[in-house]
Amino acid sequence: MKIKLNSIDLAEFNSLSITKETNIQLAEMYQDYISECSTDFDNDNLNDFKGNTLKDKFYNSFIKSMEIDMKDEENRKILHDAVYPGISNLNYDFFKNNGYLENIKIPEIKFKKMTLTTLCYAAYEGFIYDDVKVINNSFYQEITQLGFFTKEYTYPALLEGDTIWMSINPNEISTMTKGINEATGNVLTLGLGLGYFAYMASLKSDVKSVTIIENNEDTIELFTEYILPQFKNKEKIRIIKEDAFKFLSTLKGSEFDYIYSDLWHNPNDGIIDYIKINQYEAKLTKIKFGYWLETGLLCLLRRCLISLIEESIMNLDQSEYLKAENDTDLIINKMYFLLKDYPINNFFDIKKLLNDDTLKQIAREIKL
Repeated sequence: MKIKLNSIDLAEFNSLSITKETNIQLAEMYQDYISECSTDFDNDNLNDFKGNTLKDKFYNSFIKSMEIDMKDEENRKILHDAVYPGISNLNYDFFKNNGYLENIKIPEIKFKKMTLTTLCYAAYEGFIYDDVKVINNSFYQEITQLGFFTKEYTYPALLEGDTIWMSINPNEISTMTKGINEATGNVLTLGLGLGYFAYMASLKSDVKSVTIIENNEDTIELFTEYILPQFKNKEKIRIIKEDAFKFLSTLKGSEFDYIYSDLWHNPNDGIIDYIKINQYEAKLTKIKFGYWLETGLLCLLRRCLISLIEESIMNLDQSEYLKAENDTDLIINKMYFLLKDYPINNFFDIKKLLNDDTLKQIAREIKL
């Protein structure tokens, strides 16, 4: 990158860099909270925490669980701006009255190495219920959506051993709403799961067919035997056992109207596949593409690009971009060679690079 920034622009970029690091630290904090502390707040200790609302009490419980020093002014600001806005006392009936959960009955069975079962969130247990939100006018502050119910909430899940392989929880319902709303005509979905996207899309009158690409034969057998027969519009459903990328490579561009990608468990797991599929999107211009957790995926690309700009300001040598130890390194290296002659003369140029449309264009041009 060819960077020429004055002192004012550098100060703005410094604030952006600080926010990026805060986003990373908060993401790590939420991971620790979900794995270690999400059930700390319950009916027995409701009155131990200050607050006029349950959200306030939950928030104060979160602070205590994570042992955050609220005497520190910077901590107070971060929690006020980036944590409190993302906390929600969720509407139980809204999620429970979902069409899939009302009409598809998941049996309790063991199927080969997998187990179909019911899991639950305890009352006041915290969990991530939606994709991250981004405040674009505050240096791309990321807001994690942390929710809770006031009573136990059960949901169907597919386990392989002790690992949750797929589930229809509030996060799945919230994060697939956009893709379901966009689906029209002949739809292709990459990844089967428990068929939530396929079922909800097939209910739409403007959806003619839903073709599912799934590479796991056991998942297909389980779905075909126990779940698909319950679909109201099962005649719209077609399942193809195939690798998603191999199938995409056969498309000419007129076979489908909409393609929805759901091949990953989280953004960190899916960022490389997201980039690869974006390159098919660039070729198949007549087809609309949708991606599960796309906001979170774009956040990861944005962090990588900010890191590259930081390194460019420090004048790192090209040799630093020839080896990669992880996916983040690989993406930054590819961005370096793609953008090494890109001019940045002010902070506006940086903001233009970091918007969603430009990030998607970069994803389409990166060669992995």
